[in-house]
Amino acid sequence: MGSEMKSEIDFEEDEKGCEEKTGYEEEFDEDDSEYSVIESILDKIYKDDAMILKPAEYFEIDRCNRDMFEMGYPALPSEYVDLLMIANGFAWQGIEFFGTYTATNTETGFVLNDIVHENHDVRQRKAPSDTIFIIGTEDEFYFIFDYKDLKYKTIDKLTLLEAEEYESLDDLIEKNIRV
Repeated sequence: MGSEMKSEIDFEEDEKGCEEKTGYEEEFDEDDSEYSVIESILDKIYKDDAMILKPAEYFEIDRCNRDMFEMGYPALPSEYVDLLMIANGFAWQGIEFFGTYTATNTETGFVLNDIVHENHDVRQRKAPSDTIFIIGTEDEFYFIFDYKDLKYKTIDKLTLLEAEEYESLDDLIEKNIRV
């Protein structure tokens, strides 16, 4: 059983009130079940200048669920809530996973939209199925959760046709973020 270095997720507020991740090193055990696939990937992309937002607060998730309900969606998928509790959205090399609020990188001006805005915007422009819930994007694809069959998928942005199906959110992230 070996050990490696792990960057814990920590945040500092900048002068404009935007909270950004800062890291510090701590030993961790590779067999530690508390250290998820997603946390491992976030640690790696953080070192490569990813925009990773602070973990969501419960009230932010409740507000997001309420807003999504008003748009006709069920509650956020539980696996996605787990991701939001680790990082309330992130962006890296053209891949975006939306959080509960819109955030702007003060250095680059990049805007990471929130999950409610993205779903509302796409629904207004494309009228996708009510069972499709957009959680992220990459180039010509959306990352979605399909409430009909309870699966994570990628779909084409233009046609909304399924491109790939995943066993879990971990599987989707692991196959699409190559570090």
